[in-house]
Amino acid sequence: MWENNYEFVGKDGDNRVIIKYKIWDQRWRPGDSLNVTLIFNATDVGKLTNHANFYWLWDDTITGSGNSINLTEEADVIVGPPTFSIDKISNYQEAKVGDVVSFSIVYSNTGNRTITGAYIKDSTYSQGLEFYDFSDKELWTFDGKDTWYYNNKLGAGESATLELFFKALTAGRKSNTATAGHNINNETLEDTDTVLIKEGVNGTITIKAFIDADRILIS
Repeated sequence: MWENNYEFVGKDGDNRVIIKYKIWDQRWRPGDSLNVTLIFNATDVGKLTNHANFYWLWDDTITGSGNSINLTEEADVIVGPPTFSIDKISNYQEAKVGDVVSFSIVYSNTGNRTITGAYIKDSTYSQGLEFYDFSDKELWTFDGKDTWYYNNKLGAGESATLELFFKALTAGRKSNTATAGHNINNETLEDTDTVLIKEGVNGTITIKAFIDADRILIS
């Protein structure tokens, strides 16, 4: 079994070095494996590296001479809150009353830490817009009210897009604001975009006919 923790404190140049080690006090037979878990408190943020050194010393039963193996391995861990961004994009510059318009919300992981529990809340939009539907139902879970939860983890550099559809009920410039967050901490970000809703039919020609004596005038 592993003996209690040992600790050595020294210096490497101007850096303070703490070496923690354990000693295996029993025989280690061929084919066996040894496992040890060390728990550290993170006192800084960023990319932190842990260096592990395995030193094995034994006596050769035939020659009586001592032998040793020294192996080194390291692993990194990212400490600190994740960083992300949200971009709200209106997919229509103009539309008419009665049309269905949409907004795309792009959630991007801009840091080097995986984000879990990513969500988008969309409850702040102009009167005259009525929620209609959303896309990518296999990627997002809707709570039935105003929040969509991303079903997967969002790795470093990855992004996910949610498209929301609204029915335009009244004319005017309509704004829509989305808020994004995650379950790692309480940080949230928001972004807004707009769409102009007009009365009547856009992009068509209206033909009017007038009867003037024996002629039909078209304007």
